[in-house]
Amino acid sequence: MNYKSAIYPGSFYPWHEGHTDILEKAFKIFDEITICRMVNPDKDLGNDKTIDCTDLFDKLVLNGPFDTGLQIVGHSGLLIDAVNEYHAHAVIRGLRNSTDFEYEKNLQYNYEDLGLVVPVIYLISDRKLVHVSSSAKRALKKYNKQ
Repeated sequence: MNYKSAIYPGSFYPWHEGHTDILEKAFKIFDEITICRMVNPDKDLGNDKTIDCTDLFDKLVLNGPFDTGLQIVGHSGLLIDAVNEYHAHAVIRGLRNSTDFEYEKNLQYNYEDLGLVVPVIYLISDRKLVHVSSSAKRALKKYNKQ
């Protein structure tokens, strides 16, 4: 079954090759994808509390492989509100390992408690990217190793 549109939510701070891998896989299922950069109150983003999507647009659309079917937005509310606002037929989430699965499973239950009715589609990252995370990228950046 091909779905028309999906939303790919996350803080994406920073965007990395693991996110691109999931996005590429998602485009094999969906015609249109909205990357929804959201604030995660559990992640320390330093002084950057804004939802600026310029870097993602430049990386993925202007200088990247995705020129059609991709929308990039910022959203400061709940995921269910973004799903409704952007008329998504599904939610995309990436999984690297069993820890991600357990986290995402509980998150999905919370989404459902809030009234989410669209399916959540889990895509497994490429095995070469299992170690890649935004947290690790941020840590390396602090030491100018990125």
